[in-house]
Formats: sequence, C-alpha cells, structure tokens
Amino acid sequence: RKCSPVLEYREYSSNSWQSIAPIQGEYESPPSEYSQRYIFTALLKDLSPKTLYEFRIQEPTWDEDSEQNVIYSYKTFDPENLKIVQGGDSGNTKEAIEMNQNSLKNINPDLVMIGG
Repeated sequence: RKCSPVLEYREYSSNSWQSIAPIQGEYESPPSEYSQRYIFTALLKDLSPKTLYEFRIQEPTWDEDSEQNVIYSYKTFDPENLKIVQGGDSGNTKEAIEMNQNSLKNINPDLVMIGG
C-alpha cells in the first residue's frame, strides 16, 4: 500500500489550512518488522516568530474518525531571546545527573542538544 501524506498547518487563530507535500526518505523496514514503515520530512518556511501554529498529517486512506487524525501545536521561537543548551558525555554519576537537571531547570532552554 502506498503512503501519500500531506502536512497541513495554520496559525492557531486561523480557519484556513495551508498544505505541503512531505519528501519521503529512503528506509527499508527490517524483515522482523510487522509492516513497512515510512519516514517523511517537510520544511516549513516563513513562519512568524513567537507564534502558535497547529499542524496535522492527512492521508487519503485514513478514515475521517481515525485516531491518526490528530491536531498538534507548536510555538515558534523568539529569535531575540533564544536559549540553546548543548552538551554531551557528562557521565552518569549522581553528581553529573543532578548538575544537568538543575542547570536545565534554571535556564529554561528553548532547545537542548545532547550528543555522545
């Protein structure tokens, strides 16, 4: 079965949805998977800062009342006051975990990136 989703989005107070066709990534489910999985990417441009948006995924084969027909929300960043925390390999000792938790709580970051 072919999967052809469409990403729809709008500002929270708007009644009009805009749509964009996502790009399908290359992914082969391993033989142990129950069914084929699909991965899609969509890039939304020219969104307004500090604005609440709603988005949903529509797929022609889904029923109108499907559990998959969910509306999600997302607020765009404030570019004048963006807080990003980056770290990695800080260890898994009690002290390191407490330091990380307390640091994040005090900063209230918009984005956290942890590598390692």
